[in-house]
Amino acid sequence: MKKAANVVALSKDGEYFIAGHTDNSATIYNVRGEIKQLHSFQAHNNTIKAADFMLSTSQVVTAGLDNTINFWDLATGQRR
Repeated sequence: MKKAANVVALSKDGEYFIAGHTDNSATIYNVRGEIKQLHSFQAHNNTIKAADFMLSTSQVVTAGLDNTINFWDLATGQRR
């Protein structure tokens, strides 16, 4: 199923991509070689307005209109 994204970011090493969708979910992809979805999760209770990779690329951060900022483990897709 295709989803509309309102925010996207590419990791500093160019290996991963995150999309924050209009349904308040986020999806992380490995884009090196063949594109593969790694994780998809409900990130917020309202629209995601920002998403980015931390410098180490082991975590991503999302921010939403629900006034929360969440950190996610890239390997597991779990909130930290």
